[in-house]
Amino acid sequence: MAIVRTRRQAGGIVFRWEGDAPSVLIVSAARNPKRWVLPKGSVRRFERAAYAALREVEEEAGVVGRIVAPASVVEHATGNGRVRLEYFLIEHLRDVKPKEKRRVQWCPVEDAIQLLSYGSARKSLLDANPQIVRYARKRQPHEG
Repeated sequence: MAIVRTRRQAGGIVFRWEGDAPSVLIVSAARNPKRWVLPKGSVRRFERAAYAALREVEEEAGVVGRIVAPASVVEHATGNGRVRLEYFLIEHLRDVKPKEKRRVQWCPVEDAIQLLSYGSARKSLLDANPQIVRYARKRQPHEG
């Protein structure tokens, strides 16, 4: 029986408050800039998935964030093994210069779901939406 190698990846479902609703971050894919994806990448040896998610969001999108909660786990087969991708819900704190040259877009959750190129990313965002709304409402600046 062959041993199936599982690669670990981590990514972020990054949100911020804009107007009266939260917006989420999507980035262009590295291999095909016409595709939109959630920021993600490989977990380094001895690195925790949560730290990898924060690192990837900063490298790909130039966003420093704070993890609010785990969001979802996606597993799928590839040509050379399996991938286990852990998404984390990340609150935007500030922008920095990204290390990668990608297009970055902030948009309402509904728009991001339409723009994302992969079903697994759409499902992860859709599943995280209630949590985003709940958390964003708590953090919304109050008037008066």
